Amino acid sequence: MGGCISDRMLARFGRAKAESSGHSGRTFAGCFCGAWSFARNDPQTAVENAQQTYGQSRFERIVSVGDGIWDVQAATNLGIPFVGVGKGEREHSLRQAGATHVLESYSDYRQLINCLEEAEVPTTPM
Repeated sequence: MGGCISDRMLARFGRAKAESSGHSGRTFAGCFCGAWSFARNDPQTAVENAQQTYGQSRFERIVSVGDGIWDVQAATNLGIPFVGVGKGEREHSLRQAGATHVLESYSDYRQLINCLEEAEVPTTPM
């Protein structure tokens, strides 16, 4: 699940959503890649790019968000907490693959923030 969004647009959206949901004291940086495989194959470079973009020396938390089984597997292999996005069969597949948190969509901002804060590294099903 890749996408492109301008940093300014992300910052405005993030501030507006944070203020409207009572999270105004928090900032949430984002790392969006047009080719998600880049971040999946070279996560350190993706993190370094986000640090540069947002002027941060480090992040409190890094969470992978995706809608495919391969995204869960990548997060598991990298030891990164994961939030899945999907409903119905897709939600079931993500949970079966080890996702502990799955959103139907990004429409409920509070739920998104809670999932980002609570997400765990996926565990490989036995």
